[in-house]
Amino acid sequence: MSELRTAADLEHINEFCRLHRPTLTLVAMYPPVGNPNGDHLDALLQTQDHAARVAVEVTRVYRGDRASGVAKIEELLLGRWCAWLQDVAMACLGPRDYRITFTIYLTVGLIDSVPLIKEFLRSPGDQTTVKVAVERALRTAERDRRAAMIGVREQDPTPLFRWASQVYVELIAPAASTEVNYKFEEPVPGGDPYQWRTPIPRVFWTDTPSLVDAIADKRTNLDRYRKIAEASGARALWLLLVVEESCAWDLLGALRGEGSDQLRAALAAQPQFNEVYVLAKGPWLPEGWDFKRDGLHNASGPIWKLERLWPPAQ
Repeated sequence: MSELRTAADLEHINEFCRLHRPTLTLVAMYPPVGNPNGDHLDALLQTQDHAARVAVEVTRVYRGDRASGVAKIEELLLGRWCAWLQDVAMACLGPRDYRITFTIYLTVGLIDSVPLIKEFLRSPGDQTTVKVAVERALRTAERDRRAAMIGVREQDPTPLFRWASQVYVELIAPAASTEVNYKFEEPVPGGDPYQWRTPIPRVFWTDTPSLVDAIADKRTNLDRYRKIAEASGARALWLLLVVEESCAWDLLGALRGEGSDQLRAALAAQPQFNEVYVLAKGPWLPEGWDFKRDGLHNASGPIWKLERLWPPAQ
């Protein structure tokens, strides 16, 4: 799971560097001795002219309680399931030479799949059955150079996903580390049983408390982060809040809507990160919408610098 998280954080950092104005470049991840499982900073960035360095801590924004809310539980269970599939794939084909892509058609919506995933992960019998089916599909896909279905009949292999789910195996550069990717589809509610859509996880909608909780969670380690930043030669310490799925109207409401005084208070609390940003993905407002009229600083795309929220724009 740590490898999956590391890859996602690297993607977010690269996107942040691209969208920031002026643009930034990545110097290192987890400097100088950090790791994805420790209380360390996530990245060291520098300006294009190499004149200054900044340290950045990345954290996801969860709706609900960060430690045990439904969004967190869903992410953890889905991550454990993906890690299980990755382990099976690598044990079958090896840790190098392949790009493996799973397309999983869920039997029910992603939200309703959470208890099924939980039951699967604690059932050795179910895991053995699925493991056999996945390995058979992996070998077929690797041999035939085309996608292979995981299972051969309606009851095979598990109520967690449909038998028509498949895996595709590609050869990559010799000795390159095996990549494992995942694509999930859920049935369209009330629609044709063969109609599918990309699942929308519980973290989709963003609210002000979720942003406040994310800031508060990272501020508990602020002194440690500052020491690492200084040791890395960084002149400033930034916090990047990542909203992986959201709607622009919803995010704007969280930033400027009812209850946003809690966010202003969180940004005003001391000690504080030098700058706080939000990087968000999802369906956006029409191109050309000017967030500056609401007192927000928009830097070319779905990225907001929250220092503009405090004090409120006049």
